[in-house]
Amino acid sequence: MTKLVIYRDNSAYAQFLAPAIAAREDLEVQVFPVGTDKADITVWIAKHADRVRSMEKVYMDRTCYEAGESLPSIHRPKGWIWMDVENNYGGFDGQFRAAAEKVLTKSSVDETIAAIISLMLKKEIPDQVFVISEHMGDHDLYGSLSVHHDWDRAAKEDAEMLRSCLVKVIGKPVTVVEYLSVNEPPLQNLENAVGWAFLDRHYPQPFPVELDSHRPNMRWLRLPIENLIADAMTFGIELDAKAYAEAIREIVAKW
Repeated sequence: MTKLVIYRDNSAYAQFLAPAIAAREDLEVQVFPVGTDKADITVWIAKHADRVRSMEKVYMDRTCYEAGESLPSIHRPKGWIWMDVENNYGGFDGQFRAAAEKVLTKSSVDETIAAIISLMLKKEIPDQVFVISEHMGDHDLYGSLSVHHDWDRAAKEDAEMLRSCLVKVIGKPVTVVEYLSVNEPPLQNLENAVGWAFLDRHYPQPFPVELDSHRPNMRWLRLPIENLIADAMTFGIELDAKAYAEAIREIVAKW
């Protein structure tokens, strides 16, 4: 038996994943061209279900997993369960984020955030920056919850420490608000401005429709660190190519 890697190509996969896979002789690879429709991937999976089923392990990106998930369960290869740890179905995008975390993580929370924001500033300069304190202590970013065992106090202290860090990196005032709504004074003149809002991933979502209409240029940046990195990567930050390639090679070497 051997192992199979299935994914729809993109520039990051071509630059970092393909070379890492090439170093492994025991991996079979099915690469769909950039922009391949999911329906076409579904057809391929249905046609090759027996081949997929025979593999010792299968590694795929989310696009290909979702393409296979659209098949009736009776026609799916055995084990086609989202994030199946045993067979590694669908677990591949998260591993790319893990590689980014390894590259960007520094010796402290503030240094890590500074590294991420510095890369973002090369893409965009915000006019206004907000920190939403509600739920900010949930993931104990700065350890306030561990010290005080008080959710409200932890939220306020972590929000203030994040504000201080952002001011140093961005070089602009940062406003802490408990909630962000169209009635908050900081948002009254934001309609045509670029805004960054930092919030814990537990902050209630989806965001109010009226807020969407008043902040078309607002960028939501979630915490803790792994979420911030994921949002920054979606934004298109450019990582140290050499370090990122090495992190990807280390992950693929364990497949």
